[in-house]
Amino acid sequence: MTENPFFHRGPIHDPTYFHGREAEVKQVLEMLSQRQSVSITGPRKIGKTSLLLYLSQQEVMRQHRLDPARQLFVYVNCEGLGELKLQDLHALIVKEVADRAVQLGRRLAIPEHPISYLDFKGILRGLADSDEKLNVVLLLDEFESLSRNQELSSKLYPGLRALAQESIVTCLTVSQRPLGDCSEEYSPFFNIFVPLKMGLFDESESRGLMERYLSRAQAAFSPEALNGILELGGGHPFFLQVVAYSALELQRMKGVPLENQDLRILTQTVRSQVESHFDYYWRHLTPEERYVLVALPLTQNEDAHREQLKALADHCLIIKEREDEGYRYFSPLLRDFVRRQEAPDVLQADPFVLVLPLQRALLREKPLPLNPRLFALLSYLVEHPGRIVSNEELDREVLSPPEERQQYQYMGDDRLKSTIRELRRALGEEADRIVNKWGVGYTLEIPPEE
Repeated sequence: MTENPFFHRGPIHDPTYFHGREAEVKQVLEMLSQRQSVSITGPRKIGKTSLLLYLSQQEVMRQHRLDPARQLFVYVNCEGLGELKLQDLHALIVKEVADRAVQLGRRLAIPEHPISYLDFKGILRGLADSDEKLNVVLLLDEFESLSRNQELSSKLYPGLRALAQESIVTCLTVSQRPLGDCSEEYSPFFNIFVPLKMGLFDESESRGLMERYLSRAQAAFSPEALNGILELGGGHPFFLQVVAYSALELQRMKGVPLENQDLRILTQTVRSQVESHFDYYWRHLTPEERYVLVALPLTQNEDAHREQLKALADHCLIIKEREDEGYRYFSPLLRDFVRRQEAPDVLQADPFVLVLPLQRALLREKPLPLNPRLFALLSYLVEHPGRIVSNEELDREVLSPPEERQQYQYMGDDRLKSTIRELRRALGEEADRIVNKWGVGYTLEIPPEE
């Protein structure tokens, strides 16, 4: 049995597995060949490191009419380097440059003493001014790690900017956020970069990934199963791999092609694998972004939330297929995760979402028209799911005006019964969620998570 090709959980080192990103590869290599520095941004696990490694492949350079003998692409993983002193960082980069230069038949003399900026510049200039006129490109992955150390970055940035302006070196940085957002202080260094965002695959790229990998495994999915896998993966390279890996394993275990009913098992299997990644995204959102994300079907129509919507789209958590369409969660897996989180000013109890500032509700992701009285009643029940709330408490806390509550007297449940009937009519097929405990009160029944 051939190996499952959807095994990538980290960067792709084998270029034969790299898929898509044709436009990004073409644009970046064109810029770098002209000694133009580029800044690539994109969320975690979107494939930024895989792109860097792919760009440095000699065969890829040839495909884009670059002479590999004149391109010195040097990969540096900056994660954890933010605590280094500038001279130590220079030494580390020079060592990586020297190792790469050996592959082009060049041996560099590296000083034994601490490498100052002048030493650093001299070594790189020697390569740029050589007979081959080498294009020295520093591929700086996880670049924001350097930005967190202001003492380091305040010295590093001017030096790199000067080297780039003198065509001694070209920089290709990778970070989750734009460079200007990675540092507390603005630097002219940021002005030398052409920005490039990495986002989700479109449907064609996603299907192409499936077809290409499945052909390696001499396997296939039924059209129905493939559509379900693509929907769960949502065009995200990492999550497509996670879903497809589990799908292929499930299909091999069954011994027959997956059917629609198998997608339920697949969803539950994958859910446990993606939870930690969604939790990472969630923890790095602002309270405002969490609110907008949870209440997306409603907040996306509010002008006040344009900034948060743009940020969520940049994080690849939401997507808009066309300009004339609204935003949606990139995957049902994310939607299910969001429905289990707490967010400011939002009440959630499957299948209800109540957005308190807007006084509006969702039922199974669709707007649920409720007048203020019905909204208040449903909100109170959602706030206490599974608890039997007495008739008197509901009448006092929900249906009585605030000014009457201090001297409240319970006059019977006729008013409450009428409001309950009205709410049940509004809920339609979900009316049975509101259960009457005779002689006691009412409760909102929420089915246990499967």
